[in-house]
Amino acid sequence: MEMNEFQAYQLIGTTDKGFLCIVPVLFRKALTGLGKEQFRFVLHLLCARNRENLIYGTLNELAEDAAVSANTASSTIRHLVNNDFIRRAGIRSLMINPSILYSVREAKHRQLKARYYGLESDAKRNDLFQNVTFDDRNLFLKVWADKLSKSTSGFGQKQIQFLLFLLTVVDYEGCIYGTRERLAKRSKVSRETVRDTISLMKKHDLIVRVGNGLLMLNPNIVSRDASVKRRERVAFYNSLKDSQSKKKANNELRKELKNE
Repeated sequence: MEMNEFQAYQLIGTTDKGFLCIVPVLFRKALTGLGKEQFRFVLHLLCARNRENLIYGTLNELAEDAAVSANTASSTIRHLVNNDFIRRAGIRSLMINPSILYSVREAKHRQLKARYYGLESDAKRNDLFQNVTFDDRNLFLKVWADKLSKSTSGFGQKQIQFLLFLLTVVDYEGCIYGTRERLAKRSKVSRETVRDTISLMKKHDLIVRVGNGLLMLNPNIVSRDASVKRRERVAFYNSLKDSQSKKKANNELRKELKNE
């Protein structure tokens, strides 16, 4: 028996605070090609939207709030509109596609979808769902956008592309499987980009290595778990991080002693 989208959504739990519920495949599809400042502006928009998926403000106000240039804000909004991630809902308001970002229950969500798709004729709409399976549409992911924004500072365009890929392949344990070569091939970026991105993610506490070919995303930032399971995952993640920090410190101490 197939689950509808909200039965799938409810499986991940809704008691945590401050998260956004995204469909990773569609999220990646809409944001591919953005630069680092544009990506940062998108995360700001996600943090600024209300429960109606609406964002209020003029272009200059949104740019100032996000600490980006008006040109960056303008080009980002144009990209998002062209990729059916966002639509203009008025002179001073934008609306995020509720088929990509969920934040309400089913009845309200149907109203938001009707409103969003009523903003513009279907003839002008890009088919964001083309080649997206039913299962992919229902693979929801909880993301804390404000924390993700802080954890991706310093990312370049290719590193953002790889991060968007990781969001589509993380499993229900919060883990990602594959060697650097395998991840590079699947994400269509270079092995060096994979290496540099993972290094930056470790530095900003976004990921930790569990073993050879196995990584785990920080469940305080990205998670598929319900609340109780997520707390268990957070404890496990922190224990891994502490263990690796101690190991690194011990290795550095051995090197210092050896050089004396």
